[in-house]
Amino acid sequence: MCVQLRAATPQRPYKTAVELYTVLPSHEIVFCTVHYGGVNAKCMFRSTSDRAAKGAEFVKAVFPDHSCSRVDVALDFMEGPELFPTLCDWLVGYAKNSNPKMSVDYRGDWSNASKGRTLYIGSRQSAVFIRLYEKGFQQISQGNADADPDWIRFETEIKPEKKEGKINLATLTPEQCFGASRLLRDFVTMISGDNLEPVTVGKVRKMTDHDRSFNHMCHQYGKVLLDQLELTPDPEEFLSSILSQIKTQKENREQCREKLAGIRQDFVPIIHHRPAVSVPPAVEPALPSALSPAFLRRYPKALCGQSFREVPLIPLKWLFPPLLTA
Repeated sequence: MCVQLRAATPQRPYKTAVELYTVLPSHEIVFCTVHYGGVNAKCMFRSTSDRAAKGAEFVKAVFPDHSCSRVDVALDFMEGPELFPTLCDWLVGYAKNSNPKMSVDYRGDWSNASKGRTLYIGSRQSAVFIRLYEKGFQQISQGNADADPDWIRFETEIKPEKKEGKINLATLTPEQCFGASRLLRDFVTMISGDNLEPVTVGKVRKMTDHDRSFNHMCHQYGKVLLDQLELTPDPEEFLSSILSQIKTQKENREQCREKLAGIRQDFVPIIHHRPAVSVPPAVEPALPSALSPAFLRRYPKALCGQSFREVPLIPLKWLFPPLLTA
């Protein structure tokens, strides 16, 4: 077997990458990829598929103080076509009843189950991500006609976010990796009856509302509590004084609520009337006079009995001065 070296595409933030590979008559095998250079003084070693176990042994032997950013471990089953839907039902029920609930995603040919199905549990961004898929159909689609159609693979990606989790993950065996989450441990127990020890590789537990409130109290009143501790150095007396004060404040609040409840019960509401607003009556628009000149010419007797106000006459010279002076 001739092992060769060639350049590869580096993963950020590394600047350079090389692959160790060999070429067989039927296919090519990549043993590992090494990424190095850039802002990171360390290198990244990556090995996949059936070469991953040997690659992990090599790294542990040569670099005992290394950390691991991702590990994929799997369990394979070839127990017949009924096993896949059985495992799917168990995983989906577990995900829906978990707290918090885990996402469930269906991919592949679920209509007639002839091209392979995949079930995803969890989020790709979480520390533990699970997939259950029909590995046999995948191999057949890739040209491996001898693959068993009943070949099922349960696979999980473990990707710690914190430095401590990555260091701890580098020390685990593939069997111990299944202790990285409660779902993985319960799955192994359901399949084999074995109880695995829990291991910590994920991020710290999410803070609840109570945790945030408690942290805020310590930040806001930490100095007051420390001053009280100096006044009462005895831990039991210190705790007793705080609990006594909390109890007193609670009783005072309850008494205030009872008083307010009594006041509300005996309270007679005062009905407030809106003050009267003086609004002048609306002025009706004047109707147009029906005594037009045409009407009066036709019916001159319409003015009989009417009283008229005398209007002084205007001299004609004021109206037509040019005509009178001409």
